[in-house]
Amino acid sequence: MRVSIYNVDAIHNTIQENKKIKFQYFDYTLEKDIQFRRNGEYYIASYYALS
Repeated sequence: MRVSIYNVDAIHNTIQENKKIKFQYFDYTLEKDIQFRRNGEYYIASYYALS
């Protein structure tokens, strides 16, 4: 739970500072390994509000 709260706080801070967020999406395989989406490319987003 603590990690989720930290992430929400970090996103909220970037909104207040008018900054962009860079992150990667991933899924777990059946072998419990991490497999990144889009070949590990980063997603870059500019958020205006957190709803």
